[in-house]
Amino acid sequence: MVRNRDEIATVLKRAKIFIAHSIYQYIPHIDYHPMDVAALVYYANSLDITVPPQVEEKTEKFLSGEIENNYDKMPVREIFWGISYLLVKGYSLEQLNGPIKHVLSFQNENGGIGFYEGDVSRIPGTGWLLSTILSKKYENESIYKTHGDSILKAANFLVDEWTKDVSIGHALSYKGAYVLNSLLGCADLNIKARNLEDTIKHTVEILLDMQTENGSWTFLLKQSDSRISSALSAPHITSRVMLSLCGAYQRENNGTTAMLGEDFLDEILSAIEKGAKYLCETQFELGFWYAHDAGELAVINGQCALALKDVLEVLPP
Repeated sequence: MVRNRDEIATVLKRAKIFIAHSIYQYIPHIDYHPMDVAALVYYANSLDITVPPQVEEKTEKFLSGEIENNYDKMPVREIFWGISYLLVKGYSLEQLNGPIKHVLSFQNENGGIGFYEGDVSRIPGTGWLLSTILSKKYENESIYKTHGDSILKAANFLVDEWTKDVSIGHALSYKGAYVLNSLLGCADLNIKARNLEDTIKHTVEILLDMQTENGSWTFLLKQSDSRISSALSAPHITSRVMLSLCGAYQRENNGTTAMLGEDFLDEILSAIEKGAKYLCETQFELGFWYAHDAGELAVINGQCALALKDVLEVLPP
């Protein structure tokens, strides 16, 4: 086990320095890469990284203008990033009701949404929707009063679709992370989704079972051959799963959602520690994790850093 808070803190510090440096590189290109900048500054705010006032002001002005005036022309992914960033900046859900209603208008009859208008329902799209609009906890009740039917339909879709994936042996860990994170938010708000508590507990069990020997999670199904699993290790999938497990651990440990049990908590903590060890070992010396392109780099590094921040919050002193 890692249990080395100093090592995690050092890796997190390197990641934060890399993110801060990246912001300076991206900001001149905000007109061309607005959501990459939104992701960077969103993670900077979430990680307590000081963003120069002129950068923050330019980013907020640009994104608030886009979300307010052009959301009907934006891809769903860009809307989500814009909303996520502006929520972190203190915007109310009421101020962002226009783009939220716009995304909800894409909701299919089964309650799910995809990645664009008319797309089939998908767990990641639906999970991101719920995670985004339920992220501002002090306003959860008002958003539920306004969009309660849509939120309940989305939650039921996640339960039903994930249960189907599990039953046919097609449970992918990154989908499980979206499901777990979203359903924990629903549990906090006491949304009466079908089999909510059982699905949360079963999803945690599945994610724990899918962790590989080196502490990572992969983008494919669980592999029986440990060598294959290690070769398919993915920091961005690992960090997404760790964020959801940290959320489950924190809620249970704080008495918010008592549904797992003490022995189960020990298993979750052990998995989180192993995941942290994997992320520490796979970070490059300059403070980043591998990505295919610059946009992906902004998201993956912010997500990995945020996962390690959460690990430091749940690990015993």
